[in-house]
Amino acid sequence: MTAPADNTYDELPYEDLAFFHTHPANLAAVAMLCGMTPPPIESCSVLELGCGAGFNLIAMSESLPDARLVGIDYSARQIEAGREMAARAGAANVDLRVGDASALDASLGRFDYVIAHGLLSWVTPDVRSAIFAACNRHLAPGGIAYLSYNTYPGWHLRSLLFDALRFHAAFEGTPLERVPRARAALDRMIDDLPEPDVEYARLLRSEIEGLRDDQDAYVFHEFLETDNHPLHFAEFAVQAAQAGLRYVAEARFGTSAIAQRGDMRRRLEAVSPDLLRQEQYHDLLRNRYFRQSLLCHADLPSNGLLQQGALDRLVILARVEPLPAEADGVRPFRLRDGGVVRLDNPLLIAILDRLARAWPQPLGVGALAAAVEADLAGVALPPGASAGAVIREGVLVGYGWGWWPLLARAPAAALVPGERPRALALARLGARNASSVTNLLHQPVELDAAQRAVIVRLDGSATLDDIAGSLGMTRDEVAATVQGLAAAWLLTRG
Repeated sequence: MTAPADNTYDELPYEDLAFFHTHPANLAAVAMLCGMTPPPIESCSVLELGCGAGFNLIAMSESLPDARLVGIDYSARQIEAGREMAARAGAANVDLRVGDASALDASLGRFDYVIAHGLLSWVTPDVRSAIFAACNRHLAPGGIAYLSYNTYPGWHLRSLLFDALRFHAAFEGTPLERVPRARAALDRMIDDLPEPDVEYARLLRSEIEGLRDDQDAYVFHEFLETDNHPLHFAEFAVQAAQAGLRYVAEARFGTSAIAQRGDMRRRLEAVSPDLLRQEQYHDLLRNRYFRQSLLCHADLPSNGLLQQGALDRLVILARVEPLPAEADGVRPFRLRDGGVVRLDNPLLIAILDRLARAWPQPLGVGALAAAVEADLAGVALPPGASAGAVIREGVLVGYGWGWWPLLARAPAAALVPGERPRALALARLGARNASSVTNLLHQPVELDAAQRAVIVRLDGSATLDDIAGSLGMTRDEVAATVQGLAAAWLLTRG
């Protein structure tokens, strides 16, 4: 995978982003739920293939200061930019290197966690095989590899866009010139459809509309790059097995076959007892177009069953806001993403109430279950069910629906700010030029104007009075703003 002379990722790089589901705290939690004993994350080693400028690892370093974080990318320009960013952020444990992810030297060693996000589908088939081999060669015993890729059947539908964009802007001009030309051509194409109400026209229009808010870098690298080769999950599993690797689950755990409950669980089991066939059938039912799959060495045992007993070793964090009750006992709650869920299930209501009271403090799942069990004293349970088992099932249901994350470990944060608060270095740098920064949970946080003005001053040297004087704010206003930043997991104890 030698760097091309005209590297389109240098011409049109992706914006700096951290990917929550690649964080070892998430990867280890999923592995534990699948019956594995993953490496402890406090002092783990992480290798990211195709890391770009390394922002994902630099952000990760703030929650894993004792980890070894190595990134490989063939772009010397992006690696140099990443090294400069790491130095400014004080990320001394991040090692960014120029290299070919498909031809790594064995001397690089083995890593507890290997990440290849946005790489596997966007290379030639021979390079893809080399990436599988690299994951096997560089993954430590008991380690977890994360690989994301485009998949069928969803990409059969997305191929409508792929074909249209490449027809209008396949090769002529630079990436920056081709994307706006392709967007304009798609708009014309909608107007040119001779039968706008037929199924094809509706599907194409839906795909085009979904593309409007996407970044130019995404549009180009997803639809106009030379290589984009989606896989059926079954193909992915076969190629992983050929490289001595075994499928575990999805990093976004709720999308895994093993995580499905109720009717969907029964449908999958009716098709086959084999986990891999269940996963492929699940894709067919959901029309999935993107996967974030976890692999381990093939010699590690697996029974393909969800290990509910692992829950009590995990922690749960959920920013939940209870809203005024509605008619008939329905309780609405606003979740972290702004979405609102309306519940009449006493069990789920009790879980969300407890999480709302605890935020921003993390809760062990066992402690949460004990507290909810006390809250539900006297509430009728299904015949023969224990309160603890029912509550833990509710935790898994909410996790599967994406209402909250489960982590192998919560990072060290200053949730109660002191007189001289210190914000994350990368967030202080990022807030100078953007409103979105990354917190210790590896999640994006949107800052308002006051928070941006304050956070850039939180280097641990200034008092609240100093900051108030420099900004023309009252001490109480600064204190409230700082407390909001602490609740968003943006302050460090260091």
